[in-house]
Amino acid sequence: MPPCDLTTLTYELRARLFAFVQSRMNSREAAEDLVQDTLLRASRALGKERIANLEGWLFRVARNGIADHYRGDREQVPWRDEEHGQSEHEGALFKEETELREDLTDYVRCVVQNLEEPYRSALLLTDYEGITQRELAVRTGITVSAAKSRVQRGRAEVRRLVAQCCRVATDHYGQITECEPHHEAGCVCC
Repeated sequence: MPPCDLTTLTYELRARLFAFVQSRMNSREAAEDLVQDTLLRASRALGKERIANLEGWLFRVARNGIADHYRGDREQVPWRDEEHGQSEHEGALFKEETELREDLTDYVRCVVQNLEEPYRSALLLTDYEGITQRELAVRTGITVSAAKSRVQRGRAEVRRLVAQCCRVATDHYGQITECEPHHEAGCVCC
């Protein structure tokens, strides 16, 4: 279809577009509204973007509008665990996992706070305060490479100390499933 103005567009395609939309909708008024909205979008887009196949573009916009219309008709029902089979056991398991993560988070933070400098400040700034390793380098006056090394070495030391003090089991996703302290290790954070 050659370039056209809105008047030509309206006369040539409106009837076909309306028939297409009405055949897929349950209301003549809703179909008219959607066609009007589609043509309004076209009039706005004609001046702003180059549309190679105007007819295809219009029908695609109308098809998307039909989908949006039916998507909007669905009643949104909030999810309630008690209505969808979450057992007391699953709720207790979730609570236990949450408590384990909180305890482990507190424990790891204690380990980090007991690291020697410069690893302690490197991990506290990057992992707990959320600054980037590049920002760490600027703040401490070292190269980015040195900042990355400090963070990596600090994390390795935390892993070593945790493994020395506790037995940690993970699932195949890396999520912690168990954590039991080796009481004979004498960890200051347990």
